[in-house]
Amino acid sequence: MTSERSQLKKTDIVIEPADRNLGIVVLNASDYVNQCLLHLSTSTYNKIESFPPDHLKRTMLNILIKFKELSPHKRLYSFLQSSTKTCTPVFYGIPKIHKPIIAGIIVRPIVSHSNSLLSKTALFLDYVLPRLAQHYPDFLNNLTELVKIIENVTIPEDAILVTPDVKNLYPSIPQQELLGII
Repeated sequence: MTSERSQLKKTDIVIEPADRNLGIVVLNASDYVNQCLLHLSTSTYNKIESFPPDHLKRTMLNILIKFKELSPHKRLYSFLQSSTKTCTPVFYGIPKIHKPIIAGIIVRPIVSHSNSLLSKTALFLDYVLPRLAQHYPDFLNNLTELVKIIENVTIPEDAILVTPDVKNLYPSIPQQELLGII
């Protein structure tokens, strides 16, 4: 198997899982790279000349120290401290084969923060925010809850149902407004 993997690395193909777990996709490597670069060239992303991990670590440590003063949870403070070895988040794309091809391959941009400076903070927020959101009356846990609600709604025969597709959902959320909500 090792020789097959080394052969694949020598070729001009990329093998990625498809978006929505729809299988495995084999792509021309240059098309894949071009699609990823296309995403990175939008106004959603800002190019920085160098990644300042030391400055970010100091900033995060100062925030955690303030958090520790406000919160008596020592275990949580210890958990949120990043490990001594962190890595820069990695950008990649997964092919969206469920979408019509308009201009070449369409990829869903992913930024993996595994073992990054903020990965433990993200885990904490992923645990806390859904529990806070459940207190809002219009919160839906999943699609099954929506289906149960809609089953009890009478929809006129001449009604037109629409399902929107949001482009760049998370990057389009205003960060300052989001922080105010949290």
